[in-house]
Amino acid sequence: MRLVIDCNNLCYMSFYALGGLEYNGKSTGVIYGFLNQLYSLCRKHTPDQILFCWDSRKSYRKKMYPEYKANRSNKSEEELQVLREAYEQFNDLREHVLPSLGFQNNYQIPGYEADDIIAWLVWRCPDDYIIVSGDQDLYQLLQKTKQCETSILSPSTGKMFTYDMFYSVYGLSNPCIDWVKAKAIGGCDSDNVKGIYGVADPAKSNSSKAIEYLKGNLTKGKIYDKIVSEEGQQIIKRNTSLVFLPFQGGHRIDLEIKDDTLYARDFRDVFSEYGFDSLRKELGSWIRVLNLKMKKEG
Repeated sequence: MRLVIDCNNLCYMSFYALGGLEYNGKSTGVIYGFLNQLYSLCRKHTPDQILFCWDSRKSYRKKMYPEYKANRSNKSEEELQVLREAYEQFNDLREHVLPSLGFQNNYQIPGYEADDIIAWLVWRCPDDYIIVSGDQDLYQLLQKTKQCETSILSPSTGKMFTYDMFYSVYGLSNPCIDWVKAKAIGGCDSDNVKGIYGVADPAKSNSSKAIEYLKGNLTKGKIYDKIVSEEGQQIIKRNTSLVFLPFQGGHRIDLEIKDDTLYARDFRDVFSEYGFDSLRKELGSWIRVLNLKMKKEG
């Protein structure tokens, strides 16, 4: 089984929980929280591989639809400065901490979001996957076949969402098609993608009129007419391009999954570098959980 992590999602959680942690005058809360979460995930799920996926600061979707995520930009200068300091830790994790620990599958691609990378990995490299993310757009990746199964684990609640649960909640049997259609009709509030007026984002309500329309249960009337109208179909076409994973309007994604090279000494050195004494004291547990190798000194 592969554990694939929406890293920005996990980093934001760590930032809001431990943002004030420092060592030698440098903020370390995001990194500490991320590593703690990583240990807990590995202890509970014992993955064969861990894949780390990061958002790009640039966005193909924003070029196509300038309003994309515009709802997240209304912050004060003080809030922006705090976030800049958090982003420095995001970058440090991606560029230094994880590579220093020996993790080889650490992905960021200009123009793409972590969701796009996750989708490419799930579809192009079949295996059993647990996706660690609170992003419900990823429901379209849920699958269950004789060869592989993909489920989604919310890092904030610890709850797993599976292919079977998708049907029991929404009454739709094909997440990879039906969830894209539902989001295209209802829009995505968190990403500021406007759906057809009067139809709720299906992530906010399992009785959204988008869901009822796809199930054939929506009574003909104003909302139904808006969905099937020429204007409605244009909105659906635009939104399909925005919510579909991976995004199809950028350059080609081409990734490779490599074997990790994890040594206990590298973990000890990183923990010491950032003043994570509590993690260093638990190195023996890390060795058992991640099956770390022992590197000869010198």
